[in-house]
Amino acid sequence: MCGAFLLACVSQAKKPDLPQGSGAAQQANPSLLPTTGASPNVQLTDAEIIQIERDIAALGDADSARVDPAFRWIAARGRTAVPRLLQELARDRLGGIGRARILWLLGHAGTVEALPAILAALYDPLYLVRTAAIDATSSFSDPRARAALVNLLMDRDPDIVIQSALRLGDRREPEAAGALGKLLLRNEQGIRYAATRSLARIGTPEARQILRAHLSSESDDEVRSLIQMMIRSSNP
Repeated sequence: MCGAFLLACVSQAKKPDLPQGSGAAQQANPSLLPTTGASPNVQLTDAEIIQIERDIAALGDADSARVDPAFRWIAARGRTAVPRLLQELARDRLGGIGRARILWLLGHAGTVEALPAILAALYDPLYLVRTAAIDATSSFSDPRARAALVNLLMDRDPDIVIQSALRLGDRREPEAAGALGKLLLRNEQGIRYAATRSLARIGTPEARQILRAHLSSESDDEVRSLIQMMIRSSNP
């Protein structure tokens, strides 16, 4: 039980402590990822090809002194790095941490060609890789991305459900309101808490009505308080 800090605990459910080149570091310090990458029409030079192969290999390293500059350099290449990142993801030579870092980079690049590989990684055996894939998926506006996140609301791992619910709220997906509303019937307090937060962030009349309808049947005082607060804050 996280007590008064439940929402913070829900938001960070089982997130690993990762080196600076990881997605956790990106969230804490967005400067690790440039806001714009190279144009998709720009080709890598021979020297850049050599460097990107070296830097991709460093993504599986535990030493942040090697990972951080490699991560930044690849991110700055934007879409031009995507084909080689996809090749390395398919080879699976860098372990879970390497796969996770590649997925965050693919999400940052945002090219549709990377989406099938990202969606496949949503069902990776490792939780670390799955959460990286969730983050990467949430960066796409493609309807397949939304559908994939909604499907994860039925996952057997409660923490995957929580992370997917939170991302749908971050995206303010009105089409997800019904699926998020069903999570309010789950036994797990953390899942209901995440669903409440996301419905409030979506903030449509349907989402607010779902929260109001559930309020009288919510048995947990903390979740009830959050629902009441969210209803008030989401009122137009």
